[in-house]
Amino acid sequence: MSNNKIIMVNSFKGGAGKTSIALSLCTTAAYKDCETEIFYIDLDILGTAANYAIFNKDKTICYMSLEAEKIAENKVKFDYGEKKLQFNACLIHPENRLTSNHVANLNQRSNANCLHGIFAKKISSYIDNILKNKKDTLIVLDCSPGLSEFEKLILENLYHKQNSENMCNIYEIYVTTLDVSHIKKTIESMKTVCTGNPNLDKRNIKIITNDLVDLKELLKETDTKKETYIDTDQYTVGLNTYIKAQINKLFNTDENKIVDEVISVLFNKYNQNLIKSNILFHTVDMSKEDTVPLEMDAEPYYNNSLYDEVIKGGAK
Repeated sequence: MSNNKIIMVNSFKGGAGKTSIALSLCTTAAYKDCETEIFYIDLDILGTAANYAIFNKDKTICYMSLEAEKIAENKVKFDYGEKKLQFNACLIHPENRLTSNHVANLNQRSNANCLHGIFAKKISSYIDNILKNKKDTLIVLDCSPGLSEFEKLILENLYHKQNSENMCNIYEIYVTTLDVSHIKKTIESMKTVCTGNPNLDKRNIKIITNDLVDLKELLKETDTKKETYIDTDQYTVGLNTYIKAQINKLFNTDENKIVDEVISVLFNKYNQNLIKSNILFHTVDMSKEDTVPLEMDAEPYYNNSLYDEVIKGGAK
């Protein structure tokens, strides 16, 4: 089996931290120096990735377009301590969400299925080229929330590369916050995620519950009158067990064993540096009308434990 890795990051609701996790996998892999080359591919139609602080605003960014012969690549260079690191990024323009031609100026624009099919084919061809010409490569796909026909087309091609040609290992990630409605939506969506692929036992699916609220501090305040304290580890074990149990209810007895082995649940702990690296703050007198918000000076988000958990096991 090839050492090429493809991680597809998705969610079923905006604001889950999907893009932050996708980018952190790239920066972590770069820091660990465990891949020969790293590619971040933005497939989220909102194009929010291009606004992240890690992308140098002083440098002109090349955006993807269906009209172009090749997928545009950007070299993203950043420092982590004394290390000078980089990865490749293919980005959708952040203003595309405001226009009707979000990926191309084509006559087929009115036919979304046709447009998605063309874009999926172009992305799949680009990935194929990487897999044929490079070794020990990490590709991270940052998808639009939900699992549309576009993502399904790309997944189908990727699993063919994994199962028939042994060109890569595929990892699917679905990110949820700790919000109960978001968790339930993610659980319900696992039926759609797991159906339609004949090789379910060959898949590696992980649900990441992403702590954006500092759960540890919240739990300290849950029951002060009784002076009891729920440990974060206890909470996450219980949450993971609940999610797996609810997912199993969606499938029949024969499917349950496969699903139980294929789907795992991870908990991504709250990290203050992640918050700092993505906020704006004022460095001068805020009473002045010409005050300009600046990005917080924080190192790129690095998450060694999550990266190792995501790629644990490889292809089935």
